[in-house]
Formats: sequence, structure tokens, C-alpha cells
Amino acid sequence: MPEQYRGIGIRIEDDIVITETGNENLTASVVKKPEEIEALMAAARKQ
Repeated sequence: MPEQYRGIGIRIEDDIVITETGNENLTASVVKKPEEIEALMAAARKQ
């Protein structure tokens, strides 16, 4: 990992909208696990 990025933390959270009748997770389909994020980034680099 490059020195400039060491010590940086990243928090991944869901975005939830609250309505009168309940709630909806707006980011339910977004990847969150490290291996999923790494695979997504690797695929993007190939394009």
C-alpha cells in the first residue's frame, strides 16, 4: 500500500430512507465486502 494511504480508514454504510409506512435501503445492492470491492476495482481497471 502506498505510504500516502496508510492509516486511512474507510467506513461503508447503507443509506436508508424512512417513510410514513416503513423504510427502504437505497444501497442494498451495493458491494460492501472487501473482496467484492477489490473484484469491482480490478474489473474497472481492465476496461
